[in-house]
Amino acid sequence: MMQITSDQMLKKKYAVSDLTHIETIIQSATICRLGLVDDNYAYIVPLNFGYEAGSLYFHTGSRGRKIDLIRNNPRVAFEIDTDHAMKSGERACDWDMYYQSVMGRGVAFFIEDREQKQRALNIIMKQYSSERTWTFPDEKLAITTVIKVKIESVSARSHCKKGDP
Repeated sequence: MMQITSDQMLKKKYAVSDLTHIETIIQSATICRLGLVDDNYAYIVPLNFGYEAGSLYFHTGSRGRKIDLIRNNPRVAFEIDTDHAMKSGERACDWDMYYQSVMGRGVAFFIEDREQKQRALNIIMKQYSSERTWTFPDEKLAITTVIKVKIESVSARSHCKKGDP
C-alpha cells in the first residue's frame, strides 16, 4: 500500500493528499526522473514511463548503468513534474512558478515473464497514446528490459493558476 506523506513540506497549502489527484498529476506527465544509488552518489536518469495501481513501469535495453545499479540496490526514488508556467511580476519577489509535482520512493524489480512484460509495455504506451492495446514482436521483447517500481511512499504538490485543478 502506497503511503502519502507531506509532513516535510514548508508550504503545506500546496500539499496534495488525495490519491486521485496524485494519480492525475502522474498520468498527465511525460517524463519521470528515476533516482538510483551509485556508490556514495545519486544517479538520476529521465525516462519515459507508465503508471498503474501504485506502480511505475520503465523500459530500457538489456545492458547498462541503470540495470547494474538496480541489481546492486533496488531501492529507488523518483520525481515527476508537469504543468509548468511562469508568473511574472513588477518586482523580482512577485515572480512565481506554477507546477504540479510528485516525488516518492519504492522498490524496483525486473519483469521477466513475456505476458507481464507485454502488459507493462502497454501501460507505458497508454501514458502517451490512446487506450488501444499494442503488440510487441518476440524478438523486441527478448532484448527489452522492463522495470517495475512498486511505490512505497509518495508526496505531491500542486501550485496552479487560479481556476486550474
